[in-house]
Amino acid sequence: MATTNSPVVNPTPKNRFLANTADVQTHRGIVQNPNFQKSLDFALMEYQGQLASATVPDSPTFFNNCAANHLRIQGVMQFIHILKGLGEKPVAPVIVDRDNLDQRS
Repeated sequence: MATTNSPVVNPTPKNRFLANTADVQTHRGIVQNPNFQKSLDFALMEYQGQLASATVPDSPTFFNNCAANHLRIQGVMQFIHILKGLGEKPVAPVIVDRDNLDQRS
């Protein structure tokens, strides 16, 4: 089996997206636009309303439907989080030296 020195053998879609600076700048401009955020908010409210109106309270599967709708909403929220962060490069956390206190006093 051949080995490679590359730390990333198969780049993720996010890494491929980040490789194109023009796309990243355009994406940041779109995400930072207040109208885009407003559109996301109203689309999410519309989706939640559709889920709520499709649930029948007297149904024997009411609680299962509510749980499934909850998971759907969580999925949408995860998608929005990924969409907004697509143009952000991951940054390694900075390690702070905590052993710098003067113990002589």
